[in-house]
Amino acid sequence: MLTARDRIVLEIIAKSTEELRPIIDEKGVSYPDAERIFDLDREAALEKLNELVKEGAMTKKRIDSLVLCPNCGSHLMLAKPSCPSCGSRIITKGRALRHSCGYAGLEQDFLEGKCPICDKQGGYEDLGIQYRCENCGNVFRDPKVSFLCLNCGKESDYISAVIEPVFSYRLKKNKSKLDRLESILKKSYDVKMPGSIRGLSGVVHQFNCVLNDRSGGLIVMDIVARELYVGEDDAFRFALKVMDTAPKRAIFIAIPRISEDALNLLRQNKVEVVEAEDLDEAVDSVTKLLRA
Repeated sequence: MLTARDRIVLEIIAKSTEELRPIIDEKGVSYPDAERIFDLDREAALEKLNELVKEGAMTKKRIDSLVLCPNCGSHLMLAKPSCPSCGSRIITKGRALRHSCGYAGLEQDFLEGKCPICDKQGGYEDLGIQYRCENCGNVFRDPKVSFLCLNCGKESDYISAVIEPVFSYRLKKNKSKLDRLESILKKSYDVKMPGSIRGLSGVVHQFNCVLNDRSGGLIVMDIVARELYVGEDDAFRFALKVMDTAPKRAIFIAIPRISEDALNLLRQNKVEVVEAEDLDEAVDSVTKLLRA
């Protein structure tokens, strides 16, 4: 069952990105945006995404596949091509040619354009990129492939190897309470939800909301929802973005509340802080703040 916080976070995601896509590194598949937004580690974030799919709040789409070791489950697999005829791994890749006499070999075999068998020039058919086995001489297009696990050292063929699907996650389109905020703000500002700004360092920073007023002043805003309170880590990340982008005003919305240390950190960086129990209260408070 979706918690109240889940619903708030989903609405924040809806205004931040259309799709949560994975990255694949030495540890496997992860969803860093989900980890950051839900404040979870990679395993818990993936569990949360699949839970939201079951709840009907999100959909997932298969976008890739990984080869896993059938022995230890690692995805650190090294492809090992070999000759499909004799099994040798001593193979060479190159452009293959067939001479009119029937001989087929790699381009480098035809010295000075002469066939190494009949010694005649011309009359070649281009067979494209192929492989040649240096053990048995077989020329072939598709090598046999096995996989060596770099974690446990076990080797497996394509039949025994495990194929793991990789998914992207997308929110089902629903009207967001943040759409109401966007509609209100558009009456007085140029609004981008989400928005990005290139900082003084050259780094491009993402914000939940970027506003430009009629005088050209820049206002940035982030919304963070946590289970109990928003802590220093979230505040520090926002403060760094603010220092690099130097906006006219910076607003940080904490749901449901913010810790004292995080509040002090933001105030030191001249950030205006809004605490709200839910998105409705956040929208009303920000609207009043900007009209003041």
